[in-house]
Amino acid sequence: MEVSPLRQVRKEKGAKKTKWVLKLKFGVTWKAIKKASSSSMKLNRFHLTCASSMKQLSLVRVQAEEAVKPIQQAHIKKKASHHVTKSLLSLLQLPYTASDFIDWGDLMTPTKSPKENISTKWREIHDLHNWDNLLDPLHPWLRREIIKYGEFAQATYDGFDFDPLSEFCGSCRYNRHKLFEELGLTNHGYKVTKYIYAMSHVDVPSWFERSHLGETWSKDSNWMGYVAVSNDEESERIGRRDIVMAWRGTISPTEWFTDLKAMLERIGDGKIKVQHGFRSIYKSKSEFTRYNKLSASEQVMEEVNRLIKFYKAKGEGISFTITGHSLGGALALLNAYEAATSIPGLPISVISFGAPRVGNLAFKEKLDEIGVKTLRIVVKQDIVPKFPGFI
Repeated sequence: MEVSPLRQVRKEKGAKKTKWVLKLKFGVTWKAIKKASSSSMKLNRFHLTCASSMKQLSLVRVQAEEAVKPIQQAHIKKKASHHVTKSLLSLLQLPYTASDFIDWGDLMTPTKSPKENISTKWREIHDLHNWDNLLDPLHPWLRREIIKYGEFAQATYDGFDFDPLSEFCGSCRYNRHKLFEELGLTNHGYKVTKYIYAMSHVDVPSWFERSHLGETWSKDSNWMGYVAVSNDEESERIGRRDIVMAWRGTISPTEWFTDLKAMLERIGDGKIKVQHGFRSIYKSKSEFTRYNKLSASEQVMEEVNRLIKFYKAKGEGISFTITGHSLGGALALLNAYEAATSIPGLPISVISFGAPRVGNLAFKEKLDEIGVKTLRIVVKQDIVPKFPGFI
């Protein structure tokens, strides 16, 4: 640190007072940092000193086992001026090493797990053995897969058109061919093949119809997610052709009202029951809407069957991974149930985030029976995953 002499700064002509300015300078040269980090056997530490010039910024080598020592007096090669320097380090009692001053880039705080070839281990990562020895501690390969599918789920929010003044409100803001490019997800190696639309086909109360909320959002034909498939390079890395369905969570007020309805309805045999509101979004359709002449269920299964037929003809192994957050996680389970019952032998995994409960115990047991692998990620303090509904 360098303290320059006091400078007298005069104001414009006619001013009665003068102003004194104390100017401080601070700098650490790269040469000093490089010199400090050059030795791999000894521990080097920086000591920043207050002095009248940068020449007194000294690098003091301290052995690893020694405590921080006071800085000795620095000798200034000027006119009979000897100043006793005092280390900022000794004041703060923080023994920084030379490596603390070097930016190591991504190695400092890694945000991604290593992108390893998991072609021989993908079944274990997708719950072949109930994720034994992979969750605690979280295996980096599984961590990368969780982050990947979590970003696919987040894309359903980032791409949604929230603007109530837009004529396309309720749709996706991007063309499906540009969705991943616009949202920075091209590094995952997937391409979107189809957009999915869904309805909130419920009888809303009169207070809702009269409110501005009922006018802002349409309960018909909201963009609900997309189907994507891995490209050749990613398929080689993960060991199979992966088809992904990413479901959007709750945004529309009518969807919120649907979520709150906790009534159960029967599906399949008489014992299996699921939440009525979730299933109504998944199954509802109308001849009079632009996109929902087919239900969300029919749209998804039509596309998944098309992709399976195409890639099976090429002799490829295929998996179906379904992800979603909140409402999207609930729809993912309903989607997995339908896919597993209609396409036997297809490896199906659900990776959900903050998803509520969807059905009764018989529904859970049926999912286990038909081979659906479910990794349910929740925040402990979040109440949504603990309830099927509130009304």
